[in-house]
Amino acid sequence: QRLWSEAVRHALAAGKPVHSPGQDGASAQSLAEEGDIDTLVSWMHHLPDSNDPSRIDLQINLAWALAHYFRFDESRRLLDNLDQMVVNHRESMTRSAWLKLRVVRAICEAFAENIPQSMAIVQPLLAEVPCGDTWVDGLICNILSYCHVVNQRYAEALEVQRYMPCPESPLDNLFVSVYRAFIITQCHLCQADLENAGRYA
Repeated sequence: QRLWSEAVRHALAAGKPVHSPGQDGASAQSLAEEGDIDTLVSWMHHLPDSNDPSRIDLQINLAWALAHYFRFDESRRLLDNLDQMVVNHRESMTRSAWLKLRVVRAICEAFAENIPQSMAIVQPLLAEVPCGDTWVDGLICNILSYCHVVNQRYAEALEVQRYMPCPESPLDNLFVSVYRAFIITQCHLCQADLENAGRYA
């Protein structure tokens, strides 16, 4: 994925068009995980308005990155626009794309310390795991676990992690895997279980 994000940077720097429906989503996800918001924003401005699935995925990834950088108002505006865009085109979205849109909203609210609102969004999504996209599965499980940790419900947080399809996420989901390990470690530390905390730290 890092090669794709580099390709996007080089193409934008050279003033070349960047649009490959088969790779846009992966490239956007890679840029988001790297925190390269400026490149994501620049890329979006080079694309025409469209309800094309790859364009929607790019914008969801940008909203995810904005939330991680505590730019909550920008993230919410983007998510609001996406909600309006897809309301009449729901049939063109895959199930995992719709779930990703919802869970990114939950992530934004959780990081903005609106834990009850985040939980109200993400709790129903747990029933959809596995959804066919391990990155989305990880986002759902991790943010719901995070909400439980904030509420000091450590057993519930660990229980949520058991919904992950495979305990060891593949390397292309490294961000999700690292955050998952952090959440599990926090749960064990807060329960004074140093042995299990050490296994995940």
